[in-house]
Amino acid sequence: EVSLRQVLIDWLNSRPAPFSFPLLEWIDRRLGGEIATARDEAGQGEIRLQSAVAPAPPPPPVVVPGPEAFFASLPEDSFTAEEDALRSSIFDFLASWRSPDLACLTDLSDDPGVVGRCRLLMPQEARAMYKVRIAEWVSHRIGGELEIREDPKSGKDIIHLTPAAKKQVVERFQAMQTAANAAAAAIAPPPAAGS
Repeated sequence: EVSLRQVLIDWLNSRPAPFSFPLLEWIDRRLGGEIATARDEAGQGEIRLQSAVAPAPPPPPVVVPGPEAFFASLPEDSFTAEEDALRSSIFDFLASWRSPDLACLTDLSDDPGVVGRCRLLMPQEARAMYKVRIAEWVSHRIGGELEIREDPKSGKDIIHLTPAAKKQVVERFQAMQTAANAAAAAIAPPPAAGS
């Protein structure tokens, strides 16, 4: 290395300044059978013996699909069976909501029926891979029926119904009431004899 350095310095000193020396080009022309040259991603020169095994190229970067990839996998003009089930469970949740306050995203996300349907639509691996949240699904897939807006006072994400969704929620509520009344009547004891 020291002797190569000295030869290079002596040779450069013997030339009038300014002088540039394309070292990689010189190596390719003079030592191409013995030494291979290349440039890395940053444009820096690299040299190695021809008999040496070329370094493996770096692996391609790992691309993690995001929510967009998940939504792109769904049909554009219809719902999958799992989406229909999730949508239905969301409307059931809203129809059974009893608080005077509007339901918020946290309430929806805690509902066992909604959680179960979310898991069917997006198994654990998909949720981890795509990082899709229920709010994104609502916004992308049923945003014409439900809107999630942040309440400026509480900071909670509140669920708001469109007029069409309000009609569906009322119909589901009435159907639930009818079913509950029928079930209560079916288990009510028969009237006492002679009453």
